Parts: sequence; structure tokens; C-alpha cells
Amino acid sequence: MDNEFTRSLWNSQFRLTYRLILREKELHFNIGVYNPSREDPFSFNLLLHTYFKVPDVRRCQITGLHGCTFLDKTRDNQIYQEGRDVVTVCEWTDRIYQNTQPEHIITNVVSGRKMRVQKYNFPDTVVWNPWQEKARDIPDFGDDEFPNMICVESGHVSSPVVLLPGTAFEASQILQVQSGPTSHVNAGGGTNSLLPTSSASSAVWPTGTGWLYMPPPPPPPPPPPPPPPPPPLHPSQSSHLHSHCVAQTCTICSLNL
Repeated sequence: MDNEFTRSLWNSQFRLTYRLILREKELHFNIGVYNPSREDPFSFNLLLHTYFKVPDVRRCQITGLHGCTFLDKTRDNQIYQEGRDVVTVCEWTDRIYQNTQPEHIITNVVSGRKMRVQKYNFPDTVVWNPWQEKARDIPDFGDDEFPNMICVESGHVSSPVVLLPGTAFEASQILQVQSGPTSHVNAGGGTNSLLPTSSASSAVWPTGTGWLYMPPPPPPPPPPPPPPPPPPLHPSQSSHLHSHCVAQTCTICSLNL
């Protein structure tokens, strides 16, 4: 929520929630923004800086961008239309794709897996890799790290969100591993060099504020115990009488004879 410090930078009242849900093979992001003011609207842009670790960015393919217009920041912000069914990255890339599909599949992330990206209320998708010439200019980015990462970022970039007084905005993203062992996803910045040790290993998912630990799947539950033996039959239901039955009551089944 806003406070004295935030208002010194941006003089608007706001409430913001950021929720993460970690599941066995999924990471959910949910962002909500509320304008509590009674009089003043405000506008903002939003972008999830999601970095994926990959063995070779030149072998990655991204779906869900065919036919979309994009602003190419590497070519003086010229507008183009994407004609490829799958997008690959083989040079410095910084593109804002507009009105993209709600789902992208990224192939050949760590150990040959696929990453499924589903988004809601994020109309834009940014694809970014600094390549060698721009990696040198980033203080916290290694000069030789560019081949092992790719950014596919959901956002509201090409046009701002305008929030009227008393209204709210909500958007979400789901990252889902589709095949292979565990992947590592950076939702903040920089790349990570963690490698899986086995398909049953636990996962560590970094975010912009720290690391989230995802334990390995729990073992299957033990089999249910065998059912109890059926109660003994009453002498009238059995061809074998209990040896200690008396004329009035059976002491095993406690039934009147």
C-alpha cells in the first residue's frame, strides 16, 4: 500500500497484492492493484520479468506469437508483424509483442523440457536476450551468460492500465513444466546455474525477493489395511455348531438361540 515514501516518488493512493502459489510442477503468479481514492484515477504499466535457464538459447522455440505485431527496440522502435509459427532467438532481441495468445510453449529449456506459459489479462509478451554486445553493459549479467537464458515476459506494456477511483485490476500467469526433470525459473532478474540431479530431485524457484523451495513429490500412500475377518456365523446359519453353545445363548455370537 502507499505510504509517505511512495507518495514522494509517485503521488497516488494504491493497494497492491502479489501472490505466489507453488505446486508440484507449476508456479502461479497473481497480481492485484486497487485504487482506494475517491477522486483521482491513476495509470501504470506492468511486466513480469521471467527469466528461463536454457542449455542453448539458439535452440529454443516460442509459440503463440504468429501474426502478432511487435515493437522492435533493437531497430529504433519500428513496428513489424511476426510471420513465423515459432519464434527463435539468434541475436540481440528486445521485442514487445502486442495482443498475444494467452498461452506460449517454450521448447528446449533445461534438459530438453517444455515450459507452458499461461497468462490472463496480460495482453503483451516481451521476448528479450541481450546477446554478447549488450551483456557487457549489464553490471549483474555475466558476459558469457546470454546463451543460457531467455526472457519470455507477460505484461501490460504497449498501453497503460487506467484505474478509476474505487476500481481494481487483476492479472495472473502460470508456469508449468510439461516434460523432463525439474526446471529453474527466475521471476526477478539475472540467470541461475542450478542443475537438476535427478528426475526426483527437489526444485528451487527464484523470485525477485528470494528463493522458493519445492520439495520432491511425496511418496505414494501405503496400501490400506486388509479388511477385518467376517464375524462367525450363528449356528442356525452354519452347518457346524459351536462346541460351547448352550441351549439359550451362543457365547461367540451372543445371539439367542
